[in-house]
Amino acid sequence: MAQNLIYYPTDFSKCAENAFKYALQMAKATKSDIEIIHEIDVRAGSSASMISKDAMGMVSMLEDDAKVKLEQLVERLKDEGVESTSKIIFGDKLSYYLKNNPSMANKMVVMGTKGTGSVENRLFGSKTHKIIREIDFPVLVVPIEAQFDGISDILFAADYSTMNAGQFKQLTDIGTYFHSNIHAVHVMESEEKEEISALAEEIENGIRKNTDYTQLDFQMLYATNIEERLQTMIHEDNISLLVMVTKKRSFFERFFGTSLTKQMVYHTHVPMLVFQKK
Repeated sequence: MAQNLIYYPTDFSKCAENAFKYALQMAKATKSDIEIIHEIDVRAGSSASMISKDAMGMVSMLEDDAKVKLEQLVERLKDEGVESTSKIIFGDKLSYYLKNNPSMANKMVVMGTKGTGSVENRLFGSKTHKIIREIDFPVLVVPIEAQFDGISDILFAADYSTMNAGQFKQLTDIGTYFHSNIHAVHVMESEEKEEISALAEEIENGIRKNTDYTQLDFQMLYATNIEERLQTMIHEDNISLLVMVTKKRSFFERFFGTSLTKQMVYHTHVPMLVFQKK
C-alpha cells in the first residue's frame, strides 16, 4: 500500500464523475492509492406500505448494482496506473467511516459537490460541510462546474500562522507535478501593526528556507472587501485551485459563512482544497 491514500466517495452521478477526474490526477501527483466509497441508504425504497423483506430486497439490488459500477471504476484506475480498492457502507455513515478507518497513510478526500438547495448549500452540500468540519485531514471539494485542465495556478489564502511545513510539502508535491505557480496570500481581518508584517515576513522566510520550490510568491491582503478581492484574484490570475486552512469555527465561518458563500457561489468552477490546522 502506498504511503498516501485518497478517499473518493461516489454516488455514480455526473457530479461524482467530474470529481473522479480530480481524484485520478491527485493520485498521480501525490503517488496515492485510491479507496472508492459508495454509500447505500438502507432506507432506500422503503415506506410505510412496504414490508421489511421488500426493503431488504431493494437494498440488495442496490448493492449488486454498486459492486458492478465500483469494479468498473477500479478497472479505469488500473488502466491509468493507479492502485485502488472499493468499499460499500450502509447508512449515512461516511463521515464516521472516514474518521475511524485506521490507516498509516497520509490521507485526503476528493469529492464532488453541486449547486442545489439554498444559497448557503450551493457551494458546499451539508454532507461535504460535515466532513470538512469533522475529519482532520485535507478535503478537496470539486464543484460540478469545474473543468479539469491541469492546475496552473494555486491560490493559498490563509493566515500565515496556520501554514505548516507538512501542508506546504503537500502543496509543492501537487505544484511540482502540475508545474503550478503557488500564490500564498496572508489574510488579515484588519490593517494590523508593523509587528504583524514583521512576523509575516519571518514566517515567509522560514517557509522559503525549508522548500526549494521556486514558483512561489507571497502577498498580504486586508479584510476590507476580502471576498471581492479573492474573487478578483481567482479571475485575474486564472486560479485553478483555491486552498484554505480551517483554524477554528470563527475562522472557518469567516471564509465559508453566508456572506462569502453568496459571493463565491459565482466561482464554483474553482475546486477548493481545505486543510485542517494541526
